[in-house]
Amino acid sequence: MSERCIKAALLGLGTVGTGVYKVLKNQEPEMVSKLGAKVQIKKIMVRNLEKAAAKVDDPSVLTDSWKEIVEDPEIEIVIELIGGMEPAKTYILEALRAGKHVVTANKDLIASEGKVIMDTAAEYGRDFLHEAAVAGGIPIIRPLKQCLAGNHITEVMGIVNGTTNFILTKMSNEGMEFDEALKLAQDLGYHTVFWSMAYKDYDINDQPGTDYVINHFKKYHHCGAIALLHNVSSSNANALDTVLTNLEQEGYRFGNLDDLIK
Repeated sequence: MSERCIKAALLGLGTVGTGVYKVLKNQEPEMVSKLGAKVQIKKIMVRNLEKAAAKVDDPSVLTDSWKEIVEDPEIEIVIELIGGMEPAKTYILEALRAGKHVVTANKDLIASEGKVIMDTAAEYGRDFLHEAAVAGGIPIIRPLKQCLAGNHITEVMGIVNGTTNFILTKMSNEGMEFDEALKLAQDLGYHTVFWSMAYKDYDINDQPGTDYVINHFKKYHHCGAIALLHNVSSSNANALDTVLTNLEQEGYRFGNLDDLIK
């Protein structure tokens, strides 16, 4: 009996896409024992065919046509790694409606349109896997849905944005200015394109906003000396210095924790 071969398509061949391609190629000999089937990258959609040709073993897998992928019945899985809202959302929804399973690492899209996509996946009986878009790829979605399915979970809390935590730690422990800490994160490769999505909603660029954030800390400091804060942003992120200084003078420590309560 011949071995089953799962054919997949990659959307995007940037830093993440290239990494996924290399992992799949390097682990080809192990796939049968791990999955019970071979995994073959049949197509990779890119914007620049000539530039991408140097990154793959066989340039014939490259295409700049989405239609060539979505209309191919042999392709069972689409791995979306182009990021952003569009055309990623359209491609994912069309892939699900075409009967293909989808894997993505798109934080921005999941945060904004996750419910729509998951509802579509359920409607068409396909898998929509987004573990790579959550908590830096730490396995948490599947354990919550499967391994812990018999438990009644009401709250999940933890540090899930490493870049934000790195910057705030440098500001708090070493007295760095925001711009200096951000540059260091960039130089070390911690900063990601959509990192700014990690802190939004509250404008601390003016005094009322700053006062709100400080009061928010004081209200939710129920984890010992650590105060919790959700989604802080500013057009002038250096205003965080004011928040840190005020809180530290009152004996608080600054931590970037996400707290999800059902």
